Amino acid sequence: MLRQTFPLPLSKSVLVLLCILLSFNSLALASAENTECKDASSLSRENNSQLSAGISSKTYLPPPGIMPVVVLQGSAYDMGYQYALQAGEYIAIVRDAAWASALAKNSSQEILHSCQEYRAYIARELPLFNFSSFFQGMADGMVCQGYRFGPDDPVVMLHWGGRQGPQPPDHCTAIAAFGNATGGGLIAGTNFDYYHLPSNSYSLLLALYPDAGNSCLIPSGAGRTASNFAFNDKGLVYIVAAASQKGPGDNGPGITGFLELPYVAITCSSAPDAEDFLTNCTRMFGLNRMLLDAGGNATVLEATRARYALRAAGDNNESDYLVVTNHYLDPIMKPSQTVWDPLKYYPSSYYRYITAEKMISDRQGRFNYSAAVETLASTDWWDGKEWHPDDPWSTNTINRFRPDVATLYSAIAVPEDHVVSICTGNPGMLQWGTLAPGQSGTYVNFTIGSRPEDLVFDLKEEASAAMWLTVQAMGTHPQQNAANLWSEVKNSYWKAIWWLDRAALEEGSNQKAVAWGRAATGFAQVIARTEMIWELCGPHPTN
Repeated sequence: MLRQTFPLPLSKSVLVLLCILLSFNSLALASAENTECKDASSLSRENNSQLSAGISSKTYLPPPGIMPVVVLQGSAYDMGYQYALQAGEYIAIVRDAAWASALAKNSSQEILHSCQEYRAYIARELPLFNFSSFFQGMADGMVCQGYRFGPDDPVVMLHWGGRQGPQPPDHCTAIAAFGNATGGGLIAGTNFDYYHLPSNSYSLLLALYPDAGNSCLIPSGAGRTASNFAFNDKGLVYIVAAASQKGPGDNGPGITGFLELPYVAITCSSAPDAEDFLTNCTRMFGLNRMLLDAGGNATVLEATRARYALRAAGDNNESDYLVVTNHYLDPIMKPSQTVWDPLKYYPSSYYRYITAEKMISDRQGRFNYSAAVETLASTDWWDGKEWHPDDPWSTNTINRFRPDVATLYSAIAVPEDHVVSICTGNPGMLQWGTLAPGQSGTYVNFTIGSRPEDLVFDLKEEASAAMWLTVQAMGTHPQQNAANLWSEVKNSYWKAIWWLDRAALEEGSNQKAVAWGRAATGFAQVIARTEMIWELCGPHPTN
């Protein structure tokens, strides 16, 4: 028997059609999203071909008070893509600032022409890591998130991220002690002193795990590849400080120090390996480069584009230590520093140098991690005859303060233990430094191994231990400021656990790297905030 069919009422027919249309529309949107990511490479190239820089950033975000940890793992392209996923808005802010700086003196055509020149040096002289693919991955990752971004934008950020400031522009202090100075082990540290700029204050910690090469930890401005320090899993430490470049041919196109740092960390396993590369590449400008490794090698490479000299402990009456500031010591470099007497050339560099020497030599045989922390945070300075205590505004202190310059972070490496301690923000005066709200002047220990898991689980263990000690220090009736910070600590801890679980479950390599980075960031925040609570609570428990 045939069943009679009745037409649907008009309203129901419309609803059915609407549902069908919405279904197709949803599929179309999903397809469009997938197409956008699949075609991101062509879109990023299209963005970059436009001569107008345009605006990439979508909204204002303040600089981070505690460095986010950005985990990058896999091929060069994948690492660039993951960088964009984890730090997209920070990268966009730094990108816009770099273009604004570049366009103040150059046209778009001139900037893009220079980018091609720099890219040629990168491709020719850095063959063991594909930076072009890394930059393309960054661009594709940014475009997939809706940012205006091209593969030349990372090059613009590397070369035009800074600006002219009070002269001389040279900054940073680095120290290393070993042998009789420490009683055996090697320890190295540095302050990164630079202008208050997005490329410096929007800082993060890159944790690199490339398919080929060494794992390494590198503090960096967002979207860039380094600041002044790199440390790898072989125990190699590489630190740079700006230096004079007054001679003919001392600067010009070549490899910027911001690319030297990651390339050396990824491809070199010892200080001699790094020396060999650095003395043979086309260096772009003047830098003092400190190189140390777990095998006990320790040298300083004083170099510009035109000339270089190597020095070691003992060459200038040092006893098992090295100090680097912003003047040269080897006479080979005289053409590059026309005023050779450092006290006349740059008094701050001279006084920071002899202050560091004094602080190391006064602790002969006892210069350890705590002494390194004290040295890098010092606002006292030595003039060769007497101390000038608590004088931060003099510009002569290792912990630096100038109208638009400050010590932005500190790093201390213990190569034998494969550990580096990073102090996010100024190590002594939080009112200046990066000028970031919520800036922390506390050190967090990071262990570098062959996998992100090594980093994250060590941070988790240290975070748990710090929380246990902190709750004892707070007591049963903590002051309100401490209680508020403790609430932040607990929230950061459980958020980090949530990301840790995702890292174990994510199947895609890009999302897994993102999860590792978020988990590491959360545990680092726990450690830094517990230190701040300790300072509020006074004496610490001893058990």
